[in-house]
Amino acid sequence: MKIHGIFEKGLGPAAATAYLAVAMLLVSAGTAEADPGDNPNRLTTITSSSELSKLQLVEHRVPTASLDNLASEMGTSRGVDQVLASANHPMRNAANCYGTETAALPVKPTAESSFCWDTGDAVTQDWLPQSVTSSGDADNDGVWGTNKVILAGWGQNGTTTTYHMGRIAFIDANDPNNLKYRWVLPVIPLNGGTDYRALKSHMGGMVWYQDKLIVTSWEKDSDNNVMYIFDMKRILQATVNSSAVGKVSGGWSADGDQYVMPAIGSYSLSGGACSSANDDSRPCFGSIL
Repeated sequence: MKIHGIFEKGLGPAAATAYLAVAMLLVSAGTAEADPGDNPNRLTTITSSSELSKLQLVEHRVPTASLDNLASEMGTSRGVDQVLASANHPMRNAANCYGTETAALPVKPTAESSFCWDTGDAVTQDWLPQSVTSSGDADNDGVWGTNKVILAGWGQNGTTTTYHMGRIAFIDANDPNNLKYRWVLPVIPLNGGTDYRALKSHMGGMVWYQDKLIVTSWEKDSDNNVMYIFDMKRILQATVNSSAVGKVSGGWSADGDQYVMPAIGSYSLSGGACSSANDDSRPCFGSIL
């Protein structure tokens, strides 16, 4: 069995704009078939070398020395277990969710369990949930170490700011009656690991594979049309609680969050960034499974 998270957004200021529904699904091979009216017809094969050349992934690694330097500057790397142990946002069980939240549940498949975000996160319009992955995606045994973990990517909506940062909720899912989470800020190392900045992505796609987390950005993000790679073993702790992001007087800040995850690299397309307004055979990174 797999745990699938289903998120809804845009429920309006009075509604819970961030909703997590967890459905336990058993999927049998060969049972998923498109309805007769769902067939989009045959896809056209790309054979032109000029078109194919646009689709190559180009790797951009952050030097290990830069990552090690940042870890040395900020202190010892933290583990996922330490992040979960410090979880400070309780999730509400279905019985404590608002009617506007339960109305966002999927019609099919039916969610067997559902949870709502901590009240402050549920009603804000400044951040919206966009993507979800879990320790069930990372490994066959469904756990990371001894923990069941769900990760939810949120993008800054920009109603009161233009930063458009991304952030990740690390959800402790060990006790189904007591889910709780801690925010972690994904960042981009700068200047040889002597500083960092926030990842500018709406977090539309995210997948946890083994010890790596892959996050997409799209064409309208400042960090546009790139897949960023993060190492689950490289989580660092901020030391200053402020709205700044990066090195500040007295230490390191992460927009008020306690932890940061520095990107270890990224992939872009050899054909350059896409534009959804043009049919130029350059795909736009969005969701990722």
